[in-house]
Amino acid sequence: MTILPRVLRTLALCPAALLAFGQPANAQSTFLTLSDVHYGIAAEEHVWGHSHETSKALWDKAQTKARALRDSETAAFTLYLGDIPAHNQADAARKLEFTTVLSGLAAIAGDTHRLYFLPGNNDSLDRDYCAFDSGGQVPFVADDNYDPTKGGPPTNQWPTLRAGDTLIDASHVDHGYYSAYPLLPDTGLRLIALNTVMFTDDYGTGFHWDACENALSIADIETRIATQLEWLATQLAQAETTGEKVILAMHVPPGIDGYGGGPMWTDARGYSGGGYTGDDPLFKAASAAGDYTIERVFLALTARHATTISAMLTAHTHLDDLRLLTSCQGDIAGIAYGVPGITTDHGNNPAMKVFGLDAAFALDRATTYFATEFTAPKYDWHSDTHYGFAATYCPTGQNCSGCPLSAVLAAWDGDTPSIAQRMLTVLRTGRGSVSGHYYAAALDAAPNCTRPRALR
Repeated sequence: MTILPRVLRTLALCPAALLAFGQPANAQSTFLTLSDVHYGIAAEEHVWGHSHETSKALWDKAQTKARALRDSETAAFTLYLGDIPAHNQADAARKLEFTTVLSGLAAIAGDTHRLYFLPGNNDSLDRDYCAFDSGGQVPFVADDNYDPTKGGPPTNQWPTLRAGDTLIDASHVDHGYYSAYPLLPDTGLRLIALNTVMFTDDYGTGFHWDACENALSIADIETRIATQLEWLATQLAQAETTGEKVILAMHVPPGIDGYGGGPMWTDARGYSGGGYTGDDPLFKAASAAGDYTIERVFLALTARHATTISAMLTAHTHLDDLRLLTSCQGDIAGIAYGVPGITTDHGNNPAMKVFGLDAAFALDRATTYFATEFTAPKYDWHSDTHYGFAATYCPTGQNCSGCPLSAVLAAWDGDTPSIAQRMLTVLRTGRGSVSGHYYAAALDAAPNCTRPRALR
């Protein structure tokens, strides 16, 4: 595995080391994250393991746990990182699955709590990896309260619930990405919710077993990709100008697939836009070169705004993974913290995660709560089935309490193999360590900087 001392050594210092200078780390807020329910209308009884979708009993108990954490942790908001229905479902079942999960998310939000949604690769009304808008209809039409014809976003309109005036830019929400102020306007924290399904090889055309009914042309897909990257550049520049910090959230992470070893994002399509109006040499160079992969452009962009991006959250793998991101120039592009799934389809326990933000909006806490197969058929989350990020990743013999999560990793002084060993013990969220495949290599998420994008 490549060693990344430059990345880890230059991350934020632990606030505990600054206490003597009168700079204590005061908690700012907490928020709840869930992902990958994959609810199956035919899953009458949940069986742990591969190819088993989430049953009603498991989803009901997950909602109960989420509401309890929402209240006990005083969560300021909830973020759902995508993938609602079971895999490869017929249209009728798919819509019922959307209805059930959307209703559950609304129950988690309750009457006042804010909940933000971003799309996964299953969240099209069409098929897996099909376009989120599915020919003009987003999946929220499965919710009887959805009304896109109203003048402003009402409190019950997706992709947010009870969020009111927190949306900053919803001009691309029909394609699955937007920005918002999750702690309310004028609080200095911006949420940028991306649709990184667009960046995968199968987006807009369908997965290998089923083509999209409303398939997009390659030209349309590349236009959408370019538009989203340019929008992201504008959002990050705005946040930096106003002194805001950013939570960057997405479903499919960059880097390699820990199970199969291939790229998570496509290298068959590069940046080919010309709509960016800012004075940005990255986009000018990428457009002129014609061989800048999406990942290379994205990581160069996030590296440029690394001090503005306080957190990067991902899902999709169903596992509790971690990715250290660098650009082709070796610059820090961030740390991607995985949010495990409710489904157990990838051999994991069902889980959800609570994050804490310090006064500077850095992540200073991450606690993973999970249920085990031993609670079936009740599927209860017990109070002792959880673990914390600092306790998991703090080097032996050191005290990481009060540290930002980045500083906990920096304490390893570039020893990424040891970080990978710690990650492999929690990857399946309480079901034992993982070995083999490419999970340890996936920790080291740098773009392919030597090979031009593949041409079709």
